[in-house]
Amino acid sequence: MHEDNRIMLVEDFVDFRRLLAAQLRSRHLEVLEFDDGIQARDFLARESPGVVLLDMNLPQLDGIELLKWLRSQGNQAAVIMISGSEEELDRVLCLELGADDFLVKPFSARELLARIRAVQRRRKQYPVHIAQDASSPTSDSAEPSSKILRAGKLLLDPERHHLECDGQAIELTAIEFRLLLCFMRHPKRVFSRSQLLDAAWGRDYVGYEQAVNNHILRLRRKIGDANDVPRHIQTVKGVGYRFEP
Repeated sequence: MHEDNRIMLVEDFVDFRRLLAAQLRSRHLEVLEFDDGIQARDFLARESPGVVLLDMNLPQLDGIELLKWLRSQGNQAAVIMISGSEEELDRVLCLELGADDFLVKPFSARELLARIRAVQRRRKQYPVHIAQDASSPTSDSAEPSSKILRAGKLLLDPERHHLECDGQAIELTAIEFRLLLCFMRHPKRVFSRSQLLDAAWGRDYVGYEQAVNNHILRLRRKIGDANDVPRHIQTVKGVGYRFEP
């Protein structure tokens, strides 16, 4: 069950966590507080809150490992990573692993609330669903969606958040899925990296265009596109990328 009004705050620094929680609750948001990664993982094994505010440095199980585990379980709750580090590599790594946004301490309650609302809007615009297992008895009887997109050996079903390549299911992160969805809905159109940032993270996100390049590389590998001579996601030098169906 996906509860958009529940905010999961995972932060081991007690004073900072309580301050954030109080500020969010004053804005009529339901906040669930956790102070270590193991405790948070146990909760996430059962629940999928609307937004997870996840500190990178946690006792027992750090935020990076928890994020990896979360996405490996198919849990697509929106994740905003929190860190005291301004290193670009940390930001890029978290985004590559499937985080929806990244905030560097210190930040204001107003900025945090804006980021939460931004990821909630993106999830409504690009809803993420966990694809049913092919062996599920309900999947055999399900009728194909009329919105399925096809290109070569690729078959993308936006409603089921499901991608197949030559009949084989391909696992994508939420960001990779939004990028591919944008490409396949607009074949042959040239997108700048800035436009792809908007498509994948939303207009409220201020990020690095290099992050787009990293996601494109990973997406190409997953769909069998050679980086030197890609079949579908082609580089337009000095501009950005174009999708050839």
